[in-house]
Amino acid sequence: AGKDALALARDILALDQEQFSAAFRKSPIKRAKLAGLQRNAAVVLTNDAHADESRV
Repeated sequence: AGKDALALARDILALDQEQFSAAFRKSPIKRAKLAGLQRNAAVVLTNDAHADESRV
């Protein structure tokens, strides 16, 4: 099976431009650009943290 969303979000945040370009060379994901993809990954992690707070 694949990675869960949180692990994938952390991996995306760790990417540099070279790694992003290589990983998504012929993919429509490149249209989002690295900054946009990382922004979305940060939202995933923030939402998860808020979900944890609401479960307390």
